[in-house]
Amino acid sequence: MSGSAAAGNKRLRGTVVVVPIVHGSISFYLGKKSEEERTHKWTAYVRGLENRDLSYVVKSVEFLLHESFDPQKRVLSSPPYEVTESGWGEFEVNIKIHFKDNIEKPVEIFHLLRVSFLLARHKS
Repeated sequence: MSGSAAAGNKRLRGTVVVVPIVHGSISFYLGKKSEEERTHKWTAYVRGLENRDLSYVVKSVEFLLHESFDPQKRVLSSPPYEVTESGWGEFEVNIKIHFKDNIEKPVEIFHLLRVSFLLARHKS
């Protein structure tokens, strides 16, 4: 291996790389004719700031949903890192981000997913 290729794989002491990561969720009311337990369509996501590509640093993203979803655990190894389902309530989504650099520990995020009932009433 050439010296420059070997240097590319080494960690640089005293160097910090910052990669902004955004997580969140969005929901949409499905209307009066929706099923009682499927009133909203929602998406939970992990993205780069301004939708920048994260695939050069992110190995995979795990979403652990409420136990009523099957499968409860969703693992995504390529973008987009998002899960879309339908439901009616709110619950905590456990999100774990694994990095391509194995020295970096996974980051665990607890996100409260809420569907928008207030907006649903106004649209009726």
